[in-house]
This record gives sequence, structure tokens and C-alpha cells, in this order.
Amino acid sequence: MTLVVDERTQLRQYGEMFARLAEYALAPVDVSLAPEAHPVKDSLALIQHLLSTL
Repeated sequence: MTLVVDERTQLRQYGEMFARLAEYALAPVDVSLAPEAHPVKDSLALIQHLLSTL
């Protein structure tokens, strides 16, 4: 038995996965601001939170 997926199906699946990832992704780190000045949660805030709980 051979599993064959055509290119259109693969592109659709990739697009759906990318859309889901973009929906759940954190905002990029703004290194120009001090960590305490970040108005929204971002990647750096998550890393700081994880490190502070260790």
C-alpha cells in the first residue's frame, strides 16, 4: 500500500497548520524596552516567568 498525497493537499494542510501556529504564537521580543515595561505578554515575558519559578 502506497500513501500518496498530492501537492494541493499538502499545501492546504501546511496553510492550516501555519494559520494555527500564527494564532497561538506569542508576540516577538521587543529588546528596546526594559522587561518590566512590556505592555503585553511576549516571548521574553514567558521566559522570565519560567525562569523565576525555578
